[in-house]
Amino acid sequence: MRSAPDLDPQALGALYDEGYYHGVNSGYPSVGYERVHASWAHWVAYLAARCARGARWLDLGCAYGYLVAEAGAGGFRAAGLDVSAYALGRVVAAAPAAAGKVARAVLERLPLADESVDVVSAFDVLEHVVDPEPALAEVRRVLRPGGVLIGATPDPLLFDRHEETHFSERPPSYWVDRLLALGFTVDFRFYEAPFNLEVLARRDGAPGLAPAACLRWDGFAVDADLPIVSGAAASRVAVRLRSGFGSAGSTHPPDLRWVGAGEAGAYVLITGRAPARLRVRLEVCGDAAGADVTVVLDDFRLARARVGPGWSTLECPPLPVAAGGHALRVRTSGPLLFRRLEVVADDVAGAELVLRLPFDMHQRYAQCRAVLARLPGRHRTILDVGGVLGGGGGHLATSGDFLPEEQPPLSTDVRASDHPDHRAVAPGRLPFADESFDVVLCLDVLEHVAVDERRALLDELARVTRRFVLLAAPFATAGVADSDQLLFALIEARHGYAHQFLREHLAHGHPDLAGTVAYWEAAGARVVVLPNGYLPYWHAMQILNLPLAEPVMGERYARAQAAYNQVVHDWREPAYRHLLAIDVRGGDDWCAAVRALADTESAAAATPVSVARAAAVLSAVVDLARAADPVHGGGA
Repeated sequence: MRSAPDLDPQALGALYDEGYYHGVNSGYPSVGYERVHASWAHWVAYLAARCARGARWLDLGCAYGYLVAEAGAGGFRAAGLDVSAYALGRVVAAAPAAAGKVARAVLERLPLADESVDVVSAFDVLEHVVDPEPALAEVRRVLRPGGVLIGATPDPLLFDRHEETHFSERPPSYWVDRLLALGFTVDFRFYEAPFNLEVLARRDGAPGLAPAACLRWDGFAVDADLPIVSGAAASRVAVRLRSGFGSAGSTHPPDLRWVGAGEAGAYVLITGRAPARLRVRLEVCGDAAGADVTVVLDDFRLARARVGPGWSTLECPPLPVAAGGHALRVRTSGPLLFRRLEVVADDVAGAELVLRLPFDMHQRYAQCRAVLARLPGRHRTILDVGGVLGGGGGHLATSGDFLPEEQPPLSTDVRASDHPDHRAVAPGRLPFADESFDVVLCLDVLEHVAVDERRALLDELARVTRRFVLLAAPFATAGVADSDQLLFALIEARHGYAHQFLREHLAHGHPDLAGTVAYWEAAGARVVVLPNGYLPYWHAMQILNLPLAEPVMGERYARAQAAYNQVVHDWREPAYRHLLAIDVRGGDDWCAAVRALADTESAAAATPVSVARAAAVLSAVVDLARAADPVHGGGA
């Protein structure tokens, strides 16, 4: 994929013509770009103090040439490139100092020699490139050793405006990951708006996260901002203020931050693919009235306390957290002063992370892992369709956490997720060529698709796989619809809202198992059907989780899931869902091993000893649920 539908100059010119700069297919107002364009002059002053006078500056997506003129006035030899003939034609009138210093080009083919530029800027341009990686590689090619890339791009998890030409709105973890892979040292911040990610990446031969001493939420500084990271895994973890934090004012020391009643947010990034164990420490001070404070990471409540007028330390329990970006939120009923926000980061085994996941999520991915171990081939390329493992607050894990022996899986979903291997996609055709992956996973997605669109999804799974598809869903087998209906009603009665996913199950109707198997077999595929989620246990755990997950998940919830996931074997009939192992080539060399997996697990789970162990685990979960229930046991 390219910067637009293709790299044809005529197509690009039509996309970014006069209408674009006057709001026809962009967010600009009709009065025109020249009336509302952003200024990046703060970067000129910052870099002028750190670069030799006359250093070469290249502005990508230069539009009317404003930054080219500003950089030139700051002592740089500045030039600009853009794909829009219309915008370049406006340079003489809009920014006369940039006239003669701009040219037309695409980011994937920069017309410059290797190592010929000191500064490359790319403000509000990277999201317009369909495949950013060739463009980033070109930036690295033209930068001299020690040169810097600066830029800004919106975070799709917070940017709520639709832009037709934003082909690559990617989360912060993606940009940091790709720049690290290219050998950059990377610093970043969120500037002027919580969605506005600004990046400073230096090509210095020592890739890694830069110390947070330059870029701050409120400008540039020598001293580090409020958040600090310590611990054995500190080198791969970054914490940045994002929203709700303000200056404490002239009557307080300059390193204090102030938060009003409501919510303040920080961003936590774990680079690479391995999870980390995070422990959050806060030092806060309330006013005379005091404040109720809750600390939440994504959908997981870390701590809750009452804070008075003296300084208090909130020590949150350690939490295994998946790689990628996460939202750390402090919710307070009254104003607070902060003088410390520390995240202690240590290494943690992926197995510990996945054991604490919601049992329903764990049981389907754990079975996929077991099936993959019995299929031919290793280190396979894997696509996980509908692969956001989490709720509205953020991802709890990735499919790669279950499959460390495979290549890091790529996931897609209609939902965005802050992980470098995830792509948010619109419903319909998957953005991959035929036979792009060795294995395609599609777990608990089919029931969320309207009946008349399910065939198209199956066609897409068949198209992009080279051999295997692992397809799971709660099919229309005995008891499944009744269980979903009851759980939906219980959630609505207890929590007061209609659960979106269950509502889609019931509205669309559960898929037909026999019809789905027939679809694949008619195409010559070999299919093995496995039960997943023993229905009586599934139903019991969902009911027990209602108080455990109220109002958000916490340590009791995670302990309950870990107890169940570690002990209970629930791959037998009657099942809540079924997993189809599909070989589109029609091979059968793997079938016996996979069938044996189901037979062995079913036989083991049905023994009196296994039933007794399951009963003991469920009894322990009952105790945890009673302790979490405000009616019977009080706090969480």
